[in-house]
Amino acid sequence: MNITEVVTYTIAPRNRRREELSFCNVLFCLLVLFIHISAEPVEGYARDSVLYFLAVGFWRLASFVVQGYFFLSGVRLFLSGRQETAGAFYLGRCRRVVLPYVVVFCLFALYFHLNGTASFTPAELLVQFLNGKICGHFYYVILICQFYLLLPLWQRIIRKTNIFLGLLTSLMIMLMSKVYMPELIGFLTGQDFADNGLLFTSYLFYFIAGTYCGLYYDRFRIFLDRYRRSLLFTWLGLGAVNWIFFWLRSRGVYWASWLELFHVLYCMYAVLACLSLGYLWREKKVFRTSLFRAADKWSYHVYLLHPLVIFMGNSLFRHLGLSSLSLRFLLRTVLVYGVMTGFVWLLGKLPSGKYPGSRLTAHRLGIGTKKK
Repeated sequence: MNITEVVTYTIAPRNRRREELSFCNVLFCLLVLFIHISAEPVEGYARDSVLYFLAVGFWRLASFVVQGYFFLSGVRLFLSGRQETAGAFYLGRCRRVVLPYVVVFCLFALYFHLNGTASFTPAELLVQFLNGKICGHFYYVILICQFYLLLPLWQRIIRKTNIFLGLLTSLMIMLMSKVYMPELIGFLTGQDFADNGLLFTSYLFYFIAGTYCGLYYDRFRIFLDRYRRSLLFTWLGLGAVNWIFFWLRSRGVYWASWLELFHVLYCMYAVLACLSLGYLWREKKVFRTSLFRAADKWSYHVYLLHPLVIFMGNSLFRHLGLSSLSLRFLLRTVLVYGVMTGFVWLLGKLPSGKYPGSRLTAHRLGIGTKKK
């Protein structure tokens, strides 16, 4: 008997909106754009300047959004709802996650070739496609596909394992893999391994935490509402510590070897605090505007495409002879947010389903959207 006839996955129904998830999805998308827009001034400002202190601080504070995407993906994947066969699930992920990646990957390869930045043989292109290294942000696609491929494992673990044990185990695996996975793979293969960030274990805790929250989402909402102030004040306090000590480390004043472990704690509080704000503001009219819904719907495509706008903008700035980092940052901000807003607005005008993957959003990476 075919496995697709007997294995089913519970998938959240697409017609039930949860505004706090949509809020975080759009917010995280905006912050990803900011992180990449501000990369140049963070690297270029003098380390002892006030501008560097501000730039690196806000950049560091925003650096929880990819972790947040994995958390939201886990939430959506395990929200109660209708069931979908394994075959339909994987086919849907290919159509709505992999296909847009294929299209955008080809656009980046074409741009780099025409711009003379890089050229690839077919074999090199295949390797770049599989590891996402043609442009750094593609690593997210590689990682989320790993989580999807292991969905039967997550189904079994989440529904059979005690929550405390599941969270503790996933946290320890993630922390140990960040430090020791390259050493272990090197021992097993006899070769140096430098791509630890491309393994799902590097983000395992965030995803597993999301799956448990999705499985018990009504209780999770009560938690967000009840402990909102604690989450927000703790987030702000952790953020201040994160900002100051990351700045000190970047200046070589104090290395703060504990900071990356501390950042894990900061990321979780940041995600939970943002969700609690989204739940507080869930009745706001902005959530029902067509632009917001379009941004929520097309955020994955914005994530895939926006570095191309940054590359083109940087090329234009060089052509115009603009050397001021602050001016380039300002113009890049206006350009990227402006182009991406226009992109979302135009796609929002398309009839539903007219574009491959049109029902995909970054936080809905776990939603099955195939009609019954």
